[in-house]
Amino acid sequence: RELMPGLGLSTDLMVGFPGETDEQYEHTYSVVEQIGFDQAFTFKFSPRQGTAAAVMSDQVAAEVKQRRLERLAKLVADQAREINRGQLGEVREVLVEETDPRSAGHVRGRNRANKLVIFPGGPELIGETVAVRADEAYLWGFRGEMVSSER
Repeated sequence: RELMPGLGLSTDLMVGFPGETDEQYEHTYSVVEQIGFDQAFTFKFSPRQGTAAAVMSDQVAAEVKQRRLERLAKLVADQAREINRGQLGEVREVLVEETDPRSAGHVRGRNRANKLVIFPGGPELIGETVAVRADEAYLWGFRGEMVSSER
């Protein structure tokens, strides 16, 4: 992040693969704590018929998988909110994708870190890249204000 300000880190994380020990899970948790992801798709292992993992003898109990998943997802969400709060006031390029279906007179798009940004604007901005200042931070991204357009 020091070398590349605005970098967005994301990952996929699975908990409860057969044979996963408490120690291995804690190692994963520790690594996520140290890295600090902007977003992560977290899920628990689900056996699929016909796969080797589905018939492994050391399946992790459903309640253990659920507890691990909830704890890891909370960590990622807390980190993402904190990262986003740290970017308040910054101006980033946003590629406008569509009008916002929930906010009349607003559009939405993604910045280079793939974070959703919602701000006042009309359909004429769709497909344009504009500079937007982040004024409110959320888990999913930002609400902001356009400060310039490259039109």
